[in-house]
Amino acid sequence: MRKITVVGAGKGGHAIAGYTALLGNEVTLLTHTKRKADIMKERNNQILLQGIINGEAQLKETTMNVESAVRDSELIFIVTDATAHQAYAKKMAPYLQNQKVILISPGVGGALEFYKIIKEFNPEADVTVSETDTLIYACNVPQIGESHIKAQKNSIIFTTMPENKSIESEIQRLYPQFKDVNEPLMGVDDSPVFHICGMIFNADRINKKEDFNFYIDGITPDVARYMEEMDEERCEIAKALGISYRPIKQWLNIVYGVPVSDLYMMIQHTPPYQNTLEMPNRSPAPKSLIHRYLIEEILLRAVPTSSIGKALEIETPKYDEMIQRATDLTGINFREQGRKIEDMGLNQEQIINWKYRTRNI
Repeated sequence: MRKITVVGAGKGGHAIAGYTALLGNEVTLLTHTKRKADIMKERNNQILLQGIINGEAQLKETTMNVESAVRDSELIFIVTDATAHQAYAKKMAPYLQNQKVILISPGVGGALEFYKIIKEFNPEADVTVSETDTLIYACNVPQIGESHIKAQKNSIIFTTMPENKSIESEIQRLYPQFKDVNEPLMGVDDSPVFHICGMIFNADRINKKEDFNFYIDGITPDVARYMEEMDEERCEIAKALGISYRPIKQWLNIVYGVPVSDLYMMIQHTPPYQNTLEMPNRSPAPKSLIHRYLIEEILLRAVPTSSIGKALEIETPKYDEMIQRATDLTGINFREQGRKIEDMGLNQEQIINWKYRTRNI
């Protein structure tokens, strides 16, 4: 039995906390939302899991206290919106005296930035920070204390800082499909085009709060073609960095087992996206543009990818167009607020020479 803390009581937090507790671990759920903490206490800190994983998971506690949640924990999952990562790194840093393993959800350069912040606030912290390319589950929360897990991805890659450490064997005790690729910029391997293009090309429908399936109805053949063209920019950057990359059609094939064909048709036949009799709108579109599908993906995927492209003198017209359109639609200056190479502790020379670097950042 291990002491595990899951930070974030959203979709991913519910699923990971519930699953790891079912395995017999002592799990604490940390949330910044009093309402969620109160509801979980009323439910005796139990999470009902349904879908491909079923059971009643008993957590140790749900708390809003960062110190009590992380001080004695051995493994910490960060499953908040990525826009909260900086704040949590600063809040957690003073309580990371003993060896800790931290695993955060996706972004580009997220582990680099998180580790950099912890070391700035607590230079003596004995910590490894790992980052996955995507969330392990396709899931939702029918109500607080319940998790419906629609699908589990077949392949997850992650990276660890510092690079001379690996937590692969420890993570694989929970999730055997996790593979450490030892690449701090491996976030470039994962494409944000599904969410970004889906949000921007359906902005009018979203602002009108229409009910539609985000993937099946929202991604038309024309949008799918744009997505592929945008994805080619990411692949060119990954190639220049010397990073193994998967075009989006290959990603769908590997993660969900969808046969490779036309991207639009692949999306139409991706099981977690499809409606069912039990769930007639299985992947509902957001009702606001101020949503993680747009805000998080632009700030922490599109902007850093574009920033790396500029350092490499690789043009990214479609990434740049989406960043600008997102700014125009929301009024948020994404260029200014998004993660750039400096936030990861890197400079242009390091990016240019990335594939030739020593394995010690």
